[in-house]
Amino acid sequence: MKFFWIFFGVLFSGFSSAHQIDIASIIFSKTGDGKTIVQITSSLTAFQSEINYNNKENSYATPEEFQELVEKHVQKNFKIKIDGSELKLINLLVILGHETKIVAEVQNFPKIPTSIFIKNEIFKDIHSNQSIIIFSIKDLLENRNFEINKDVGYQLNLVFKDGVWQRITKQELKINRTQIFFCFIALAILFALVYLFFKNKKR
Repeated sequence: MKFFWIFFGVLFSGFSSAHQIDIASIIFSKTGDGKTIVQITSSLTAFQSEINYNNKENSYATPEEFQELVEKHVQKNFKIKIDGSELKLINLLVILGHETKIVAEVQNFPKIPTSIFIKNEIFKDIHSNQSIIIFSIKDLLENRNFEINKDVGYQLNLVFKDGVWQRITKQELKINRTQIFFCFIALAILFALVYLFFKNKKR
């Protein structure tokens, strides 16, 4: 299994500008047996910067200890929700090098999702960092890519609506939440008025 991940990581290495500390690529693809794979690629310096910033001094002494810290950091700071349910990353492998890769299986990824939410805060402590999300999955956003950065909360929110995939921005989410809030207030006021009306009518 480990050799498969290493081969897979090398296969997609061309998609990344990994020597730039502030740029990462996130690629979703399918294996021959239908598993959904995510590969997160950036420079080794980017991963080192995050691990050193978020852990105590001298927190690792060997490559294996560093890999373990990277795995924990990724599991904590990379989130994916499909149709509202958070999915786990399993069989995660850290491939070290100037171009360092995280390769993992996304467990229980459905064949036909209707909403996709991805949040990547792995490199949030690096100034002006950005990630390019690429979908290399047939019949699902094939060859489309999306940029995420601090301005969009390091997140990508997609919904399948009217036959096409649409990206929802933070501003649109804020407006929707505001509308829901005011609708709730209006319903509460209406309920209070109806209650007072029937209460006075009984008198």
